[in-house]
Amino acid sequence: DGVVYVWPGQAEDAATAERPPRDLTDAGEPLAAAASGFVLQKMCVDLPIDHALMVENLLDPAHIPFAHEGTIGSRKMVEKLNMEVTKTRRGLKGCVKEGYYNAFEAPCNIVLHTPPVPGKMDMYQFVACTPTAPGQMRMVYRAYRNFATWVDWVPPLRKMFDGFSRKIVFQDYELLLGQQQRLRERALPWNSTI
Repeated sequence: DGVVYVWPGQAEDAATAERPPRDLTDAGEPLAAAASGFVLQKMCVDLPIDHALMVENLLDPAHIPFAHEGTIGSRKMVEKLNMEVTKTRRGLKGCVKEGYYNAFEAPCNIVLHTPPVPGKMDMYQFVACTPTAPGQMRMVYRAYRNFATWVDWVPPLRKMFDGFSRKIVFQDYELLLGQQQRLRERALPWNSTI
């Protein structure tokens, strides 16, 4: 899956501990397997914002038209969302339309299933939002797609895909940094302009 996990506890406890979750399709197939038909895009970035703000942001699909104007969102496309939330083995999953979901897996992982064309084009995103210090986090992002797989063989296009993903992350970052500043000033988070 492209991630190395470190056991922070006693060595003898590591042997019996539950293994971290793998990056899997909804059918339980490993996405990183060569035979999966998916390609992996990854990014790791340190951000001076609280990880809880990013987790909440990623779980809320209603922010997309506002925070991501010009990339994956449009304020003209705002609509009422009804989210059905279900409990999972490691957290919860919210669905706003068939086949799409935002899930939280404790302690700090987000799984997004956002197929551009359900049944033909598929995309899974796994985001680990790990606190590194008070008000700081490390985001480890992995996205798997089964479309435009040839892009990985054309370096300028791969760079463009990577830049687009980074732009989306930093659209969220700008919004969340303003929210964190208001919270530090003891403002009520939803009664203050970001």
